[in-house]
Amino acid sequence: WSTWSLCSGLLVTSLVAMFWRPQTQVFFDRICISQADSELKTQAIFSLAGLLKSSDQMLILWDPTWTQRLWCLFELAAFLQSRKTRKQALIVRPVFLGPISIGIFLTMSILAMPATMVPIQNRTVVFIPMGAVLLLGMMAAYPAVSILRNYFRDLDVMKQQLLSISFDTTRSACCDQDHVDPMGQTLLCDRRIVKECVDIWFGSQQAFEDTVRSEVLNILEHELSERVFSTAWALGVSSPVMLIFMDLCSSFASLPLMEGGSVLQHPAPSLFIDGLLIWILALPAVKDLLICFCRLLRKRPENFCLEALKNALTLLLILCPLVMLLASYGFALNPDMAKNRLLGNAIFAGSVLILSVCNCLLASTLKTLLKRPGW
Repeated sequence: WSTWSLCSGLLVTSLVAMFWRPQTQVFFDRICISQADSELKTQAIFSLAGLLKSSDQMLILWDPTWTQRLWCLFELAAFLQSRKTRKQALIVRPVFLGPISIGIFLTMSILAMPATMVPIQNRTVVFIPMGAVLLLGMMAAYPAVSILRNYFRDLDVMKQQLLSISFDTTRSACCDQDHVDPMGQTLLCDRRIVKECVDIWFGSQQAFEDTVRSEVLNILEHELSERVFSTAWALGVSSPVMLIFMDLCSSFASLPLMEGGSVLQHPAPSLFIDGLLIWILALPAVKDLLICFCRLLRKRPENFCLEALKNALTLLLILCPLVMLLASYGFALNPDMAKNRLLGNAIFAGSVLILSVCNCLLASTLKTLLKRPGW
């Protein structure tokens, strides 16, 4: 057995996540705008349009309170207003995406570790630890399903908040503190300065509110529902799956090649191809289904028991294509296919391709359904 790929992958990923820092220059309003000097703060706010216009991208770290805050809405609306004639480079990410991505990656790595340590005499035995990993993984996926369903409920609340947005009812930190800081000093009212900026840049508060209800709402809804859980993200957090197969390849690499046989009939390259098929084709398609089912079943029942059952139902719907995938892999690994690994690989590749296409078609149908009013 071998665990070099999984352990080194986990180590490198952890080191990069902790110590790598991008060299891109950023403007972070809370730090870059003076919070102590009222005059400097006023000048910075009036200069914000120029700063936003000169920015290549805008990153929004979204949470359910984001749409209630005046500063957040004002900066996004101003960014969109300043780039009417240029492509809008906007990145919107929910704040829970980081923790849940780390959680999924670590959980899959931990679950995969025993699978790579099981002594394996032949390629067929691979099927047993994979089944155990799938079962334990579905149990660990329960909290993720609950978080995703709650996330899509928050998006419904966000839409209602933005459709009924009013400049005067949005929150501002200075107003929340009654314009007095913890030291008892009087705070400058950001709302008054922002109001002057809105009148200059948008023409009126009504024009600003219309921009929030249309452009801001459409962009946020699209970014948060369509582009957060991308295929690249899915491949990143599920990379331990491929690392498992790389370790299994290493375990079988020492086996001799059958006399007169092709290299592709050796267990090592066969396992590598199997891993690529599962990682690149199957898992992204299952991810799309999971997102669609969580969005479709997002409504919260009246009591906790029904909520738990609804989470379990969502998991069960996702389990079906995974069980079909495992069954097709088990068929490809049966002893009759061991004599002709090329045929077994071809059958498994065809099964994964058909399953992935069916999952993608079902996910596309669900996405179309979810775009209709009332869903």
